[in-house]
Amino acid sequence: MSNKVFFIIGASGSGKTMAMEGIEKRLPKAFNYCYYDSLGTPTDEEVYRDYGSWDEWHKHLTGIWVEKIKKDLISKKHTIIDGQIRPDFIEEACGRHRIDSYEVILLECSLEERKRRLIERGVPHVINPTLDPWVRYLHDESAKREYLIIDNTNLRPEETQEILLAYIANTLKKPRKKRATIHVYEEAAEEPERAAEPRVGRSRLRGDRE
Repeated sequence: MSNKVFFIIGASGSGKTMAMEGIEKRLPKAFNYCYYDSLGTPTDEEVYRDYGSWDEWHKHLTGIWVEKIKKDLISKKHTIIDGQIRPDFIEEACGRHRIDSYEVILLECSLEERKRRLIERGVPHVINPTLDPWVRYLHDESAKREYLIIDNTNLRPEETQEILLAYIANTLKKPRKKRATIHVYEEAAEEPERAAEPRVGRSRLRGDRE
Protein backbone atom coordinates (compact mmCIF):
# COMPACT_ATOMS: atom_id res chain seq x y z
CA MET A 1 0.00 0.00 0.00
CA SER A 2 1.40 3.38 -0.97
CA ASN A 3 1.71 6.10 1.63
CA LYS A 4 -1.08 8.66 1.85
CA VAL A 5 -1.19 12.44 2.07
CA PHE A 6 -3.73 14.02 4.41
CA PHE A 7 -4.59 17.65 3.71
CA ILE A 8 -6.11 19.41 6.72
CA ILE A 9 -7.66 22.57 5.34
CA GLY A 10 -9.69 25.44 6.75
CA ALA A 11 -9.93 29.20 6.98
CA SER A 12 -8.09 31.23 9.62
CA GLY A 13 -9.23 30.34 13.11
CA SER A 14 -10.50 26.88 12.24
CA GLY A 15 -7.94 25.18 14.47
CA LYS A 16 -6.10 23.25 11.76
CA THR A 17 -2.56 24.23 12.78
CA MET A 18 -3.24 23.71 16.48
CA ALA A 19 -4.64 20.28 15.70
CA MET A 20 -1.62 19.28 13.64
CA GLU A 21 0.83 20.64 16.19
CA GLY A 22 -0.94 18.58 18.84
CA ILE A 23 -0.74 15.44 16.72
CA GLU A 24 2.94 16.06 16.01
CA LYS A 25 3.65 16.51 19.71
CA ARG A 26 1.91 13.24 20.53
CA LEU A 27 3.25 11.26 17.57
CA PRO A 28 6.42 13.01 16.38
CA LYS A 29 7.69 10.09 14.28
CA ALA A 30 4.41 8.72 12.94
CA PHE A 31 4.02 11.11 9.99
CA ASN A 32 5.77 13.71 7.90
CA TYR A 33 4.38 17.07 9.07
CA CYS A 34 4.21 19.96 6.61
CA TYR A 35 3.05 23.44 7.59
CA TYR A 36 1.86 25.27 4.49
CA ASP A 37 2.67 28.75 5.81
CA SER A 38 6.19 27.80 6.89
CA LEU A 39 7.55 28.79 3.46
CA GLY A 40 6.60 32.40 4.15
CA THR A 41 4.16 34.86 2.67
CA PRO A 42 5.14 37.45 0.05
CA THR A 43 4.00 41.06 0.01
CA ASP A 44 1.10 42.28 -2.11
CA GLU A 45 3.58 43.92 -4.45
CA GLU A 46 5.53 40.68 -4.94
CA VAL A 47 2.37 38.63 -5.48
CA TYR A 48 0.87 40.88 -8.14
CA ARG A 49 4.21 41.39 -9.83
CA ASP A 50 5.16 37.71 -10.01
CA TYR A 51 1.81 35.88 -10.06
CA GLY A 52 -0.89 38.37 -10.93
CA SER A 53 -3.18 37.42 -8.03
CA TRP A 54 -3.22 35.79 -4.61
CA ASP A 55 -5.10 32.81 -6.06
CA GLU A 56 -2.29 32.17 -8.53
CA TRP A 57 0.29 32.44 -5.75
CA HIS A 58 -1.62 29.91 -3.63
CA LYS A 59 -1.87 27.60 -6.61
CA HIS A 60 1.89 27.92 -7.11
CA LEU A 61 2.61 27.27 -3.41
CA THR A 62 0.33 24.24 -3.35
CA GLY A 63 2.26 22.86 -6.30
CA ILE A 64 5.58 23.43 -4.53
CA TRP A 65 4.40 21.54 -1.46
CA VAL A 66 2.94 18.63 -3.40
CA GLU A 67 6.10 18.32 -5.48
CA LYS A 68 8.22 18.28 -2.31
CA ILE A 69 5.99 15.65 -0.72
CA LYS A 70 6.20 13.50 -3.85
CA LYS A 71 9.97 13.81 -4.27
CA ASP A 72 11.22 13.81 -0.68
CA LEU A 73 8.60 12.57 1.77
CA ILE A 74 5.87 10.24 0.59
CA SER A 75 8.19 7.29 0.02
CA LYS A 76 9.17 7.34 3.71
CA LYS A 77 5.86 7.59 5.57
CA HIS A 78 2.37 9.09 5.46
CA THR A 79 2.25 12.89 5.32
CA ILE A 80 -0.03 15.46 6.95
CA ILE A 81 -0.12 19.03 5.65
CA ASP A 82 -2.24 21.90 6.94
CA GLY A 83 -3.17 25.11 5.20
CA GLN A 84 -5.77 27.38 3.66
CA ILE A 85 -5.73 25.40 0.44
CA ARG A 86 -8.39 25.32 -2.26
CA PRO A 87 -9.62 21.79 -3.04
CA ASP A 88 -9.23 22.31 -6.79
CA PHE A 89 -5.58 23.34 -6.28
CA ILE A 90 -5.00 20.13 -4.34
CA GLU A 91 -6.57 18.07 -7.10
CA GLU A 92 -4.59 19.79 -9.83
CA ALA A 93 -1.25 19.50 -8.02
CA CYS A 94 -1.76 15.88 -6.99
CA GLY A 95 -2.82 15.00 -10.52
CA ARG A 96 0.22 16.71 -11.99
CA HIS A 97 2.62 14.95 -9.60
CA ARG A 98 0.79 11.62 -9.78
CA ILE A 99 -0.29 11.39 -6.16
CA ASP A 100 -3.59 9.52 -6.18
CA SER A 101 -3.63 8.40 -2.56
CA TYR A 102 -4.74 11.42 -0.58
CA GLU A 103 -7.54 12.62 1.67
CA VAL A 104 -8.82 16.13 2.38
CA ILE A 105 -10.35 17.08 5.74
CA LEU A 106 -12.00 20.45 6.36
CA LEU A 107 -12.01 21.98 9.85
CA GLU A 108 -14.54 24.72 10.51
CA CYS A 109 -16.31 26.49 13.36
CA SER A 110 -19.01 29.08 13.96
CA LEU A 111 -18.43 32.73 13.06
CA GLU A 112 -18.53 33.76 16.71
CA GLU A 113 -15.99 31.13 17.75
CA ARG A 114 -13.73 32.00 14.83
CA LYS A 115 -13.73 35.67 15.84
CA ARG A 116 -12.98 34.75 19.43
CA ARG A 117 -10.01 32.60 18.43
CA LEU A 118 -8.54 35.20 16.08
CA ILE A 119 -8.85 37.98 18.67
CA GLU A 120 -7.27 35.70 21.27
CA ARG A 121 -4.40 35.01 18.85
CA GLY A 122 -3.86 38.74 18.44
CA VAL A 123 -4.79 38.87 14.74
CA PRO A 124 -8.17 40.67 14.70
CA HIS A 125 -7.26 42.22 11.33
CA VAL A 126 -7.91 38.80 9.74
CA ILE A 127 -11.61 39.34 10.48
CA ASN A 128 -12.50 41.22 7.31
CA PRO A 129 -15.20 41.13 4.58
CA THR A 130 -13.33 38.44 2.62
CA LEU A 131 -13.31 35.92 5.46
CA ASP A 132 -16.95 34.80 5.42
CA PRO A 133 -17.08 34.16 1.63
CA TRP A 134 -13.83 32.18 1.94
CA VAL A 135 -15.31 30.08 4.76
CA ARG A 136 -18.44 29.37 2.71
CA TYR A 137 -16.40 28.55 -0.38
CA LEU A 138 -14.27 25.98 1.45
CA HIS A 139 -17.37 24.41 2.99
CA ASP A 140 -19.30 24.19 -0.27
CA GLU A 141 -16.37 22.83 -2.26
CA SER A 142 -15.57 20.25 0.43
CA ALA A 143 -19.20 19.16 0.75
CA LYS A 144 -19.50 18.84 -3.03
CA ARG A 145 -16.51 16.50 -3.04
CA GLU A 146 -17.78 14.58 0.00
CA TYR A 147 -14.71 15.42 2.03
CA LEU A 148 -14.87 14.95 5.76
CA ILE A 149 -16.02 18.17 7.48
CA ILE A 150 -15.37 18.57 11.20
CA ASP A 151 -17.21 21.35 13.00
CA ASN A 152 -15.04 21.91 16.08
CA THR A 153 -16.94 24.91 17.48
CA ASN A 154 -17.54 23.13 20.78
CA LEU A 155 -14.58 20.79 20.76
CA ARG A 156 -11.41 21.09 22.80
CA PRO A 157 -8.21 20.88 20.70
CA GLU A 158 -7.56 17.41 22.09
CA GLU A 159 -10.96 16.23 20.93
CA THR A 160 -10.34 17.52 17.41
CA GLN A 161 -7.03 15.66 17.40
CA GLU A 162 -8.71 12.44 18.49
CA ILE A 163 -11.29 12.66 15.70
CA LEU A 164 -8.59 13.35 13.12
CA LEU A 165 -6.43 10.46 14.32
CA ALA A 166 -9.40 8.08 14.38
CA TYR A 167 -10.33 9.05 10.82
CA ILE A 168 -6.73 8.71 9.62
CA ALA A 169 -6.35 5.31 11.30
CA ASN A 170 -9.64 4.10 9.80
CA THR A 171 -8.65 5.34 6.35
CA LEU A 172 -5.28 3.62 6.50
CA LYS A 173 -6.80 0.39 7.75
CA LYS A 174 -9.56 0.32 5.18
CA PRO A 175 -8.36 2.17 2.07
CA ARG A 176 -11.16 3.16 -0.29
CA LYS A 177 -10.95 3.34 -4.06
CA LYS A 178 -13.60 6.04 -4.01
CA ARG A 179 -13.88 8.68 -1.31
CA ALA A 180 -17.00 8.17 0.72
CA THR A 181 -18.82 10.14 3.35
CA ILE A 182 -17.66 9.04 6.79
CA HIS A 183 -19.99 9.30 9.77
CA VAL A 184 -18.36 8.88 13.18
CA TYR A 185 -21.80 8.61 14.76
CA GLU A 186 -25.39 8.96 13.72
CA GLU A 187 -26.82 12.39 14.40
CA ALA A 188 -30.08 12.78 16.24
CA ALA A 189 -33.17 14.03 14.42
CA GLU A 190 -32.72 17.42 12.85
CA GLU A 191 -33.74 20.43 14.90
CA PRO A 192 -36.80 22.13 13.35
CA GLU A 193 -34.90 25.19 12.19
CA ARG A 194 -32.32 23.01 10.41
CA ALA A 195 -34.76 20.57 8.83
CA ALA A 196 -34.60 22.20 5.40
CA GLU A 197 -30.80 22.35 5.32
CA PRO A 198 -29.46 20.27 2.41
CA ARG A 199 -27.52 17.21 3.52
CA VAL A 200 -26.64 15.53 0.23
CA GLY A 201 -22.97 14.73 -0.25
CA ARG A 202 -22.01 16.13 3.09
CA SER A 203 -20.27 14.73 6.14
CA ARG A 204 -20.16 16.87 9.25
CA LEU A 205 -18.93 15.98 12.70
CA ARG A 206 -20.35 18.17 15.41
CA GLY A 207 -19.06 18.59 18.93
CA ASP A 208 -22.06 19.62 20.99
CA ARG A 209 -21.03 19.72 24.61
CA GLU A 210 -23.04 21.25 27.41
